[in-house]
Amino acid sequence: MHVLVQDVALFLRCSLKKTPETVDTIEFGSPTAEVKTMATTFVASHQVITKAIESGVDLLIVHEGTFYSHKDQDDTLENDIVLLEKQRLLEESGIAVLRCHDAIHRDQPDGITEGLLVQLEWITYVQEHQRALSIVNLPEAMMLQNICSFVKEKLDIRYLRVMGDLNESFKRVAVLVGYRGGGQTAIPALMEADVIIVGEGPEWETPEYVRDAVYQGKKKALIVLGHMESEEAGMASLARKLQIRFPSANVSWLREQPLFKVI
Repeated sequence: MHVLVQDVALFLRCSLKKTPETVDTIEFGSPTAEVKTMATTFVASHQVITKAIESGVDLLIVHEGTFYSHKDQDDTLENDIVLLEKQRLLEESGIAVLRCHDAIHRDQPDGITEGLLVQLEWITYVQEHQRALSIVNLPEAMMLQNICSFVKEKLDIRYLRVMGDLNESFKRVAVLVGYRGGGQTAIPALMEADVIIVGEGPEWETPEYVRDAVYQGKKKALIVLGHMESEEAGMASLARKLQIRFPSANVSWLREQPLFKVI
């Protein structure tokens, strides 16, 4: 049975046409194009697109915007040479690009958060899935230093950022992926957990709250993974689900290199 781009889009609850209601849509390619090989990834960087083309990928399923903004509608970059070169690569290659962001985050539990928890092997310790976060009750308390080392190993990441007493032990963790590290979401999470793990957020909000809490002697900590580092496991998990749903297609996950170097 042939798999079409639109079959995958409908399975992921993506719109077949661009609409202001969602960013989940077919960004490049024809809905009726056949898909023999597909790949998921966090973002369609130029390097990932090149790798996808070299691997014979027909459909690239991405989580974040391809052109440097959430909705990819920033007119200030309309004639930008970097944007145009990437756009030309996509058009000349014929590869289809499907955005999968809103629907997967609306799942309960959040599909991206669930993928991260599975990668951390914490899914069985989840006490509660909320709309924007999950509360994990670890089987035994761990020192903050050990939590950081454990997370780095499980996610295969070279670095993260942390606030709090590295020798203090914690058992209750709140996990917030992506850009959910802002004060309105992350600070209330510290009422339910002692340590929070986030993707990213404004540094003058939650980190400053944690700074004050620690100075006041309160047992609180913050671990910042990075946006991609917090969400890429969710896209890897999506690849496994797509392989089950479309067994005739070859499905893989393409990982991008970290954005930053630490010097």
